[in-house]
Amino acid sequence: MNFNFYYRRKKMKTIFIKVASVLFAISMLTSCLGDGDNYMEVSGDFAYIREDDQIGKYAMTLRSGPVKADKVSTLTVGRAYYVSYKASYSGGGYAAIAERFDLVENEPVPIAKSYLGEPYSNVPEFQINDTINPKSIAIGAWDPYKDVFDDNWQISYNVSKKEGDEIEAYYYYDRDNQFENGQALKENQAIIDVRFVKTLKSGVSKDPKNETLSAFGSLKQFREMYRPTYKEEVEGKKVANVLIKFRYIKDADKEPTVSYLGTFYTSGSEPVYGMIFVEE
Repeated sequence: MNFNFYYRRKKMKTIFIKVASVLFAISMLTSCLGDGDNYMEVSGDFAYIREDDQIGKYAMTLRSGPVKADKVSTLTVGRAYYVSYKASYSGGGYAAIAERFDLVENEPVPIAKSYLGEPYSNVPEFQINDTINPKSIAIGAWDPYKDVFDDNWQISYNVSKKEGDEIEAYYYYDRDNQFENGQALKENQAIIDVRFVKTLKSGVSKDPKNETLSAFGSLKQFREMYRPTYKEEVEGKKVANVLIKFRYIKDADKEPTVSYLGTFYTSGSEPVYGMIFVEE
């Protein structure tokens, strides 16, 4: 893993603590630079479009950090895309410069909507019967700080769907259901519920097929609502590490089951997800 781009970040608020290193190890950048190479060539990367007063519009990529390209100027700030590019660092700048930058898909990654409250509390009653359960989910692009992907998290999910079916993903933070197996969560632990709804049914009578879809949604409301316990102090700032598990209803062989993605234990082999809070 190459985290050099963190040290090139332009005056961004960056505080590293021991627990955070676990989160970084599973979250961000894999460099394509080899010994002596001065460029990277990446296919199928995830890119979030940001804009900075000094360097303008750029793509924050999962594998290579910030990348600037002429094509990026035509993309929408705050949306994510799958891209391929060839880029290089020159002159010690904050962002890599792309000599080639292409969209894998013309449309941005669908948005996963985020709500505070009980799952499906935002869904009209007539749509409740259109909920759909995935066979599995996975978290892709994310960052424990709020100034890389703006607290947006990428989720991919495998579902059985008919051609033409359209599905929306939802994140929920339900403060009244922060329990696992009947036990209340400990401080600096949180559960985000993930649910899926068909918004358009194809009407096609063909048999459904398994398909992996993705969405990219904000957990900003969760960050604003959650009250962590600050246990660390770094460079005069109080810091808290909040570990997150994702709870969903799994489409199992016999009947739907409540399943989790992530862990509250940083020493195991399961993926660890979380947010770093810095007291203002």
